[in-house]
Amino acid sequence: MSEAERVHGQKPSRLLPLRLWLTAGFAPSPKLTCVQLVLTAVRALAPLAALVGVKLVIDAVTGGGAGSPASMHTGAALLIGGFALTVLISPVLDPIEATVNDRGQVYIHRKLMSLVSGIPGVAHHENPVQADRVAYLRGRIGNLGLIGTGLVAALVTGLEVAATFGLLAGVRPEFFALPVLGLLRVWSGTVAGRWEQDARQRVAVHRRMRTSLKAIATAPRHGVEVRTSGLSELLPDRHRRLLAAEREELIQAGSRGLVVELAARLAFGLGYAAAIVYIVLLVRNGHAPAGDIALIVLLATRVDQTAGSVAGQVRGTARTWRDFKAYADLVTYARHNRDRANGAQPPSTLQTGITLSGVGFTYPQADVAALSDVNLYLPAGKSVALVGENGAGKSTLVKLLLRLYEPTAGSIRIDTGELADVDTGKWRASTSAGFQDFDRFEFRASDTVGVGDLPRLQDVEAIRHALARGDATDVVTHLQAGLDTQLGAAWTDGVDLSVGQWQRLALARSFMRRTPLLLVLDEPTAALDAEAEHALLERFARASGAAGEVGGITVLVSHRFSTVRMADLIVVLDKGRVVEVGDHDQLMTAEGLYAELFALQARAYT
Repeated sequence: MSEAERVHGQKPSRLLPLRLWLTAGFAPSPKLTCVQLVLTAVRALAPLAALVGVKLVIDAVTGGGAGSPASMHTGAALLIGGFALTVLISPVLDPIEATVNDRGQVYIHRKLMSLVSGIPGVAHHENPVQADRVAYLRGRIGNLGLIGTGLVAALVTGLEVAATFGLLAGVRPEFFALPVLGLLRVWSGTVAGRWEQDARQRVAVHRRMRTSLKAIATAPRHGVEVRTSGLSELLPDRHRRLLAAEREELIQAGSRGLVVELAARLAFGLGYAAAIVYIVLLVRNGHAPAGDIALIVLLATRVDQTAGSVAGQVRGTARTWRDFKAYADLVTYARHNRDRANGAQPPSTLQTGITLSGVGFTYPQADVAALSDVNLYLPAGKSVALVGENGAGKSTLVKLLLRLYEPTAGSIRIDTGELADVDTGKWRASTSAGFQDFDRFEFRASDTVGVGDLPRLQDVEAIRHALARGDATDVVTHLQAGLDTQLGAAWTDGVDLSVGQWQRLALARSFMRRTPLLLVLDEPTAALDAEAEHALLERFARASGAAGEVGGITVLVSHRFSTVRMADLIVVLDKGRVVEVGDHDQLMTAEGLYAELFALQARAYT
């Protein structure tokens, strides 16, 4: 696989955007969409029937053409029926359209949520191409949700064009050339739409940055630092400048498109005016019935509207096609990554351990590798601590072990098999992790912990046991409704917690799986005080023992050497490479980087 395919995903099939488009158009509410299609077609054709009725009535009154009582009756019926249908259908069609649109919005939201969250790894969050694509689709999600109504409108517009062509050709065959002038508007709309869409894709990164700035300015967790650092002025200013740049790009594209569309409208108007003069001369000379004048004049507005509809539909179709091409790219990327994630069942127990051979990893668009030529053996049933300065590669290494990333070089083996051959989802179900940048899930307290092991989400005893292992029992005990308490001050009756309390719940969540093959604790004591850290040390030892029951490995990432020294094996990383391996005593005797860092921290506490 090429580097481009690895980073961006495989190229989607040419028909995939069309399949996704049609599916999104009809799948949310197939019956209602079909009813909408029929009613919309009737509403579009009813005015044309009324125009034919006008022509027949005028011909009958003036005695031109096939002026007869039957023609009069037919014309009156078409005129009255067309007008009645035009008036009566809208009250029935409008709520149907609203329902179809609502269901389409829900469908697209769910699909995009499932698609993005279902990708096995997290590399797409740090890949600018994929991140911009997701941001672009989020910005277009409202329009994508209207795809059912849009698809119906496109189909009906095609039917309306055919009917209009037929009427013009029925008056005079040479008038069939009039719709050709309408193609100028179609062309202008296509060009203007392409320019606008290109501009929107170029400013997707601006929109993503504005969303990030807005989140920083409004999210409660950023509130203190925003105020103490004076960001309350900087954030709106940057948001304003990004928005100005975005608008300037869109205005430039819109202005170019406006010039083209005005020129096309002028050409169309002049051509149609010439057609009206021509039919008037024919009627005056007795070569055409008087009704033809009325039909052509009345059709002028209709043809202009139809040309505008076609131009709008072509523009909308081009925009929708691009949307679904971006959607198809994301679907292909997700499918490719899910397919790569399928594999064998992980072992029920580890017999030997995990071996890394020549492992390297480079983040997308990074110039320097985060990990290089890592050769490491993590023995089964042992606790392993990773230490090193910031940026040494510790967190990257544990994310490779959890298969949140795939190595860009080398291989990882569990016992005697390749980790890459193991099913990612099943491997994750055999692991557990707690991170320094933990999530504050604002659910009920029981769910906030229970999601650490979804099959036991409702198991209260398992949740209480995890709380005890994570030293978080007191957090829940002091909540008024206990495990049933809604967390998060933004919710009715919700309760906010301190950073340390949130981290204890996150630790408890990581202990929901009692005997994982791999337990990762990345800076688990960062938000805890010394007393809580000491209590965690004991639980860390017990967690290592529990994992050891199935040959599991506990990996701890920490800057606190009071925690690190009790690990069975300590791995020291520096600039993405393993520089030392051993237990605390061995590394202190070696007087290398570990001993230096340990001494520096010890002096800081004296």
